[in-house]
Amino acid sequence: MSAKSAAWRNVMVAGANEALRAGLFEFRKSRCGGLGTVESSIAILFSIGGYRALGAVHDVGYGEVQMSVAVNPTGRFYDCPNAGFRAGDAFAFGWFERETGAWLQTNGGGIHGSFCCRRTLQSELARLPVEPIGYRIGRPR
Repeated sequence: MSAKSAAWRNVMVAGANEALRAGLFEFRKSRCGGLGTVESSIAILFSIGGYRALGAVHDVGYGEVQMSVAVNPTGRFYDCPNAGFRAGDAFAFGWFERETGAWLQTNGGGIHGSFCCRRTLQSELARLPVEPIGYRIGRPR
């Protein structure tokens, strides 16, 4: 796995783990933090590898939850799929499947969605020991 793919994975997994612990969403497709509409996002502040992070979950229907995480967040655009560096020094975006199981979607190369990261931060994020709690990464076989 490339450093970029590993950094995206770790940022997304850390954000998902924190959102799950806080009860913002769960892997039963009927619930995303109690949100009944797709227009609303719920945000959470947390720490990843000693850096501040801001994550957002958003129920998009069809059994999916979109998630974004900004590391060293600016506080702007954190829930926009193409926020990039406007959201922070690193920005990861992706989707969680809940219809056919509990898994973070990837494209096989490790990244699904978008990711940008300052070069000085990417290798640090890629090396973090972050493991998913109660879900898989990539489509189940």
